[in-house]
Amino acid sequence: MVYHPRDPAHRSVSRRDFLRRSLAAGVALPTSAAILAACGDDGEGGPGPGGDDQIPRFGTLDQPVTLQTYDDNPPIDSNLEPEAGPLVIYNWEQYLWKPVLRDFGKKYGVEVKYETFYNMEQAIQKFQSGEVDYDVFFPTIDYVPKLVAGKLLQPLNHDYLGNTKNLWPAMQDPYYDLGSQYSLPYTIYHTGMAWRTDIVPVEPEELAAGSNPYEIFWDADLAGKVGIYDVYREALALGMYRDHLNDTDLNTSDPAVIEAARDRLIELNDLVGVKTTIDGAYAGVPEGKFGLHQSWSGDIQAGPWYTSQPRREAPLLRYYWPARDGFGGTIDNDTYSIPASAKNPVLAHLFLNFMMDEFNAIKNWTWVGYQVPFSAVNEDTIFEESYPGLEGWFVWDYAAPEGKHWDNLKSTIVTEEDFDIGKRATGLPVEVDELWSSAYAEFKAG
Repeated sequence: MVYHPRDPAHRSVSRRDFLRRSLAAGVALPTSAAILAACGDDGEGGPGPGGDDQIPRFGTLDQPVTLQTYDDNPPIDSNLEPEAGPLVIYNWEQYLWKPVLRDFGKKYGVEVKYETFYNMEQAIQKFQSGEVDYDVFFPTIDYVPKLVAGKLLQPLNHDYLGNTKNLWPAMQDPYYDLGSQYSLPYTIYHTGMAWRTDIVPVEPEELAAGSNPYEIFWDADLAGKVGIYDVYREALALGMYRDHLNDTDLNTSDPAVIEAARDRLIELNDLVGVKTTIDGAYAGVPEGKFGLHQSWSGDIQAGPWYTSQPRREAPLLRYYWPARDGFGGTIDNDTYSIPASAKNPVLAHLFLNFMMDEFNAIKNWTWVGYQVPFSAVNEDTIFEESYPGLEGWFVWDYAAPEGKHWDNLKSTIVTEEDFDIGKRATGLPVEVDELWSSAYAEFKAG
């Protein structure tokens, strides 16, 4: 039996499931001070041992940042022989396909172990205690500056990373880590909306022709059929897009704007009885439990796996990202990096390079469901291209009628140009983050 990574029969807790659950439940994720404390600093944001700068540097699109380096945390030398292993990967549950790990182990003649965590706090605690020795780590963008300031990540030696050439140029030089000194992009996605046309009989073109596509969530005729993500920043962003569209500031510190977004969500609940879910996009919409749901592109791209009759029901699925038609829209990426304490740093570099090889990255994508930011991925041809050895694995191969391909989910492919128009949710100062999370908690409380 072959399972999809988000099949409940196969998984425990995925990366995005955890984020949805923990943020909705108010689980405390580690602050900059906690991360710095894990490295022995007092967390006050001042100079660390030896006068080094240990203040986290948070970049924005308007003010990209070069992360600091330290004399006592240098990159590895070039031209080193790889270690004997085992290579230990530390990642979110179900966020990397095991056959890809086996491919790497076979190529380099080493054992590969896959250790998982459920939140960043647990990960940082294991950093501190030395409970787990791992070589590759998958932090979210907002934690990279904190981990760097805590000297918990090592600078990358790009002499080992020749396959970075496959990345889009902007991804080789991201705003949050200029020059990719400490991290590399892993997957990309944008946040739009997904629906079934047999429940919500509308096409993307009709939404684009209106004044605000996001208004469809507030359509009282869809009562009982609407869901949003149980993630405070994604949910409140939807409320902001309802009013502001391209003027939306996803990182605003203005209490009035945040409270207005909260009120919009309360209004949404009054109108349609909105459900906040962890799986409404990738499973609930395909299964017909929801007619319309806020959706990450990677979630609904995996949707045909969850239709009861894929070849009949998959063509009913739709995805729309309003930013492409001049309206607002959110976009982002995840990362991977190498801990400063890695016992096999050469192997770790080789693994990152291996994962940036076109075939390996696309093979992993077929199972994870989230796209890679590669120049080789062309939105006009990817649904028709054949990758020897991967036939039948792509979800569009699985769900398409024999000899044909459906194109109703081609819009889930994220393009390089999308990053020029999409909005990014960057890290927030603690006091601002509390405004956001409190507003969402008030909405959830009714």
